This record gives sequence, C-alpha cells and structure tokens, in this order.
Amino acid sequence: MRDSRWKILIWPLGIALAIGLYFSENIRGHYRFKQMCAKDGGVRIITPIEIGSIHEAENLGRAEAIAAIRGVLAARTVDDKSGALVDVRLASGVGGTPSAVFETLPADKSRPARYKWIWINQKMERQQRSSRSGWEVYDIVTNELVLSDYLYGYATFDPKTVLGGGPGGAACPSREFGEAFKEIQNSFVKK
Repeated sequence: MRDSRWKILIWPLGIALAIGLYFSENIRGHYRFKQMCAKDGGVRIITPIEIGSIHEAENLGRAEAIAAIRGVLAARTVDDKSGALVDVRLASGVGGTPSAVFETLPADKSRPARYKWIWINQKMERQQRSSRSGWEVYDIVTNELVLSDYLYGYATFDPKTVLGGGPGGAACPSREFGEAFKEIQNSFVKK
C-alpha cells in the first residue's frame, strides 16, 4: 500500500521537475530581462542638453527625427546624394507629427555640433534571446554619455525550436508612441 502511494507522488513530481528543467532558461532569461529593464530601460537623462545646440546625426532620416525635437537648433549630417555637410531644421509644423516640414541647408560651419546621436540595435551579449535598441547621445566636447533611451526586447521561446517561429515576447519600457519624445524634450535646458 505504501509503495503505491509513493509511486503516485513520484510521477507528478518527476513531470513537474522535467517541465521546470525544460523551461529553466526561459525563467532565468526573463528574470535577467527584467533586471536590464529596471537598470536602464527607457529615457535616462544623465546631463541636461543645451537648448539651441547643433546635433550630429548618422543620416538624413535620423537628422529629421532629431531636428523634430523642440530645443534642437539643427541636426548635422552628410547628404546621401551630394556628400555635402548639411544642417536639417524643423521649418514648420510640430515635430513628431505628419505636419512637420524640414529644410536642409548647407552646414553653418561657424557653429560646431555639440552633441552626437547614435542609434544602437544589438543583441545582448550572454543574454540569450534579448536585444536592445535606442538612442545614445554624447557630448562631443567631453565624449560623455548625456542621454540614453533604450528599449529592451526578449523572445520568450527560441524561434528555431518552436513550430511557426515561436510566439511570445516582451518589451520594456511599455509606452505610448511619443512618450520618449516628450521625455527627451524635457532634458533640454538653457545655457
């Protein structure tokens, strides 16, 4: 009698243990993902950015995104077609909306760029199925990071091992479109 009860308990415990071991990487990965989110997900203002400054961008598309931020005088980049150094400015409308109209002018070399924006998109080292994307803004004079805006992603299951590519995932921070834009605008101060 005693042996049969013991066998009845061992099977469910063994199954539960097998399931726990099978999903252990998912559990650990999601815990590490939550730690990364809490540590530096979202907009982090390290040093306020000067209003009316010129900012370097990687290309014309990103220059328009940066020029749309209230407080940015211009975003400087190299024109893809002509190879010339240009300043992109918000000419009219509201940045971050379809009404925004930009103008591209020859760079005003008498005014050096003060900040450099770098778009990052990377898989996290030693963090299986985790990624980070967003902006890093550096002060060109000091080469220090002054602002970051990171969005973390985590794929719950390895797409290679799940039929149909694998469902599920998470991202942080969870925010409405334009929220980061407003937070970044709030990081600007007068000289």
